[in-house]
Amino acid sequence: MREVAFPLRNVIEVFTNCYGRFGVREAVKGAARAGLRYVELAMVGHTMGEMDVPPDAVINERSSEEDIQSFQRLLEAEGVRVISANGGGNLEEREVVESIKKRMQLAHRLGARIFTISCGKSSETVFKHLQELGDFALSHGLVIALETHPPLITNADVALETMRKVNHRNVRINYDTANVHYYNEGVDTLDQLRRILDYVVHMHLKDSRKGYKEWFFPALGEGTIDIPGLFKLCNDAGFFGPFSMELEGIEGEGDLPLEKRQERVARSVEYLKKIGVYV
Repeated sequence: MREVAFPLRNVIEVFTNCYGRFGVREAVKGAARAGLRYVELAMVGHTMGEMDVPPDAVINERSSEEDIQSFQRLLEAEGVRVISANGGGNLEEREVVESIKKRMQLAHRLGARIFTISCGKSSETVFKHLQELGDFALSHGLVIALETHPPLITNADVALETMRKVNHRNVRINYDTANVHYYNEGVDTLDQLRRILDYVVHMHLKDSRKGYKEWFFPALGEGTIDIPGLFKLCNDAGFFGPFSMELEGIEGEGDLPLEKRQERVARSVEYLKKIGVYV
């Protein structure tokens, strides 16, 4: 049985990181303009590939009460909700674990149900801290979703082993439809998902050309990921999201202006409507 219940229609979000340096506030406005009702809220800065999100472009435990309340007012004014939040780190460090707890408290306050985490370490300490965070998530009405990143959720085999080791009902998987190819060679998108679907509570919906270590993440429908097949597999299994659009750009294109980022989000939404998975 799944821990998070949503209406029987696909829940589509946009990850605020898609707006890069323009930050979470422009992402909320952009989501509303594109006809989306939900966002995945970035709570840590991020720099990788063509994605550069400075620390001051997010909302987190270091934000002032004034900033948090103004962000809440913006969400209400735009008719947009935070359904998930994102903010991991090195789980071997006690200080990071405590910071993540503060982020989770704030995420819960802002309305999130799922908290997505990435950790670049794998050790008994990490598994112990994930169990601790799982308990904390349970007490705050959240489910943790581990991102499709090495070394914890590199592929289906690794993900299943991580789920076995953590063994916590509130620690589950965020499946990234393109990262599974970025970090692995010769895998099948749907087969990988099929094997772990019972643990998936959140998905990063991302297109690519399935290239290993190739930074090519365009608008949805402009790569070769079988997105209609992904939705059929998920919906047939009773999973309707959240599906968080993560449009991380294309190597060499540089820092896009806000209007170009918005166009990419809008094209992605139109594609999802075209294939009949979003209304």
